Amino acid sequence: MASLMDRIAPSIERALTWFRLRVDRSRLPSWAADFVGWPRGVGVSLALLLLATGLGMGLHLLLSRTLGVGEYGIYAYALSWLNLLVVVGRAGQDASLTRFVSVYAATGDWPHLRGLLTHSAALAFGASLVVALLASFVVWMFRGTIGAGQSITFWWMLATLPIVALLGCKQAALRSLKRIVAASLPESIVRQLLLGCLVATLAWPRSGMLPTVGATQVMACSLLATLFALALTATYLRRSLPPQAHTVVARFDRPLWNRASIPLLCISILNLLLGQMDVVLLGLLKDLESAGIYALASRIASLATFGLLAANMLIASTIAELHATGDRDALQRFLRRSARGVCCFLLASSLALAAIGRQVLWLFGGEFTGGYVPLLVLLAGHAANSLGGSVGFLLTMTGQERAAASILTLSVLVGLVLQGTWIPRFGMTGAAMATAVTTAIWNGAMVAVAWRRLRINPTVF
Repeated sequence: MASLMDRIAPSIERALTWFRLRVDRSRLPSWAADFVGWPRGVGVSLALLLLATGLGMGLHLLLSRTLGVGEYGIYAYALSWLNLLVVVGRAGQDASLTRFVSVYAATGDWPHLRGLLTHSAALAFGASLVVALLASFVVWMFRGTIGAGQSITFWWMLATLPIVALLGCKQAALRSLKRIVAASLPESIVRQLLLGCLVATLAWPRSGMLPTVGATQVMACSLLATLFALALTATYLRRSLPPQAHTVVARFDRPLWNRASIPLLCISILNLLLGQMDVVLLGLLKDLESAGIYALASRIASLATFGLLAANMLIASTIAELHATGDRDALQRFLRRSARGVCCFLLASSLALAAIGRQVLWLFGGEFTGGYVPLLVLLAGHAANSLGGSVGFLLTMTGQERAAASILTLSVLVGLVLQGTWIPRFGMTGAAMATAVTTAIWNGAMVAVAWRRLRINPTVF
């Protein structure tokens, strides 16, 4: 399997590069250039995101039809907790790898590169294992309240946590080495395909017996699929490094690496809290069925953000480079052009999703159409977010990490208040409203800080 993927990944990368070159060489009027001026490589990232999300929607369609709304809600709720806990479990090592791997590779500092890879893997695995053990104890303490079936699902999820933490670190190293396809293919493509095959095999009726697949079995299959994706990603990373990187004696600069990872870890945790607390609080304050329906609506609404996600994969390094050279005018032009390109893509995709959203939800089951109004509210929130461009990366790449962290901290507190107030009263729609308002607040605050401190306008205007 690994050798087959070794042949497939370069072919995909060459095809996407060819397509990007054709687009780059096309002639556009000056007014149009501002709306498609994304950084090089965004086309590759966007194509991978589209493919991965298409597979993801197919996978969740299979899961919703196989599990039913109740069991699907349990699985979606456990998945939300996994996404929250893994950020803590990685201990900021993915951010540290993103910052230092490319520098060590460019300078040929293979001893420090090997030391960083070893240090990050050990720290991420150890921290995620501690988090998993502590959370397992909490689940065991409340197993009577949670229920036996849901507790077992959570334990399988927590067993997956260290694997997901290591996978994210190795993906970060591959992206820093400019291996975008190799970084994304195992986790976003192969893992989803394998999980879908495993679930379909378990759910296939045999000997006239009805399928009895539940959230616990799906989470166990997810563990196996994630473990395979980790092995494949580790193989890609090993083959992406030169031979001397494997033979040199490792050198460690732990104080430098840890100092760099701590503030970015805080920002990552805050961002994830903003992205996941609506599903988590909806499950706590209402019920898991509502959480499952809302999680699906949120996943569909996230399809509109492809342009922003693709640009953000590559935009951080460009911002840092232009800021370091002091070319403020070039940085302003770059941010405006990328923001306009992202905004146009998001508005078009949001209108399309608003038009067909009810039908898409119905495909997953009639009960899921109740998420249509929250879907519309979330799309409005994403539209507001796109107007600010990549303002978060602008602050973190120009030495304004503390300001960004302060804004996100206040936004999390505001979000908790709004979610706690509106969910009991309005249910799923209240969760979506709170998320949209919180998004508008932190985005507007970051734009104001960027203009006041940097004299740069990252918005589309």
